[in-house]
Amino acid sequence: MSTTSLLPFKLDLLKRLVEVGELSYKENVRIASVLDDKAQRTSTIAGIFLAAGFAALKPETLATLSGPVLVVLLSVAVALLILSVGASLLAMWARTNAPPLSVEDISSMTRDVLVLPDVRITADLEARTYLDQGRIWSSCVAAQDEVNAKKARLLRFAQITVALAIATIGLFLGVLLKRALFK
Repeated sequence: MSTTSLLPFKLDLLKRLVEVGELSYKENVRIASVLDDKAQRTSTIAGIFLAAGFAALKPETLATLSGPVLVVLLSVAVALLILSVGASLLAMWARTNAPPLSVEDISSMTRDVLVLPDVRITADLEARTYLDQGRIWSSCVAAQDEVNAKKARLLRFAQITVALAIATIGLFLGVLLKRALFK
């Protein structure tokens, strides 16, 4: 890049780099919020099934669980529901991120430029300043992407385990109903 002027195209491209970083950061915050909301809903569903299951477990109910099949099905369903709640909580707790471009970052860059004589403020300096901002945004967005991917994996696991638990509960109820009808 020349030290006297920067082509408008290059300057626009460097400004766009910073804008895209800001927009990507905001979008990743939105995605993290959506993933947290879905994880919370998944854990709520699993928690409702767990609570209903434990509320139904009375001494007279336990007496009807004759045979290992029903006990195993019930145990598997409870274990899957607990796994789902655990994975949902882990998804919501996944939060480590690189900090975004801050006021202090911009203040530092501004102070560095303000102390320079006007003859040293060149197109090259302008380009490096935008690139520095772009690097900060890039590392922040990359960290967000990694955290969001982890949240998504944990959420998927939580949703699969709650679905398997519901299927297991359905099988449990089917076996229980069959035994009750065909005594």
